[in-house]
Amino acid sequence: ALATPAAAAAAAPSQRRRGSTPSSSTSSSLLSSEAEAKAYLRLARWAHRTGQESKESLVSLYETACKGLSGRESGHFHLAEYHSELLEHMRKVRNAARGASSS
Repeated sequence: ALATPAAAAAAAPSQRRRGSTPSSSTSSSLLSSEAEAKAYLRLARWAHRTGQESKESLVSLYETACKGLSGRESGHFHLAEYHSELLEHMRKVRNAARGASSS
C-alpha cells in the first residue's frame, strides 16, 4: 500500500530554521503547498522506479507535483523523463511485434 502524499508531506523535514516563523498565513500555506508538491514528486519517482502504479496514475502524480512546484523545473524534468521512458518502451514493443509478425 502506498503512503498518501499528505502523509509523506507531514513526514518531510521542515525547511525552516528553528525558532523562525512565517511572516503571514499566506507564506505558511505556500510552504505547505510546496512541501506537499515535493512529496508528490518523491512519491511519483518512487512508484515509477518500483512499478507500484499504473501509467495513468504516475502521470497524474507527476502533473500534481508540477502544478505545486510552479516556477521550478524539477517536476517537469521528471515528468519528461518518464514520458521519454514510456516512448522508448513503446518503440521496443512495436519493433518486437514487427519482428514476430515477419517470421
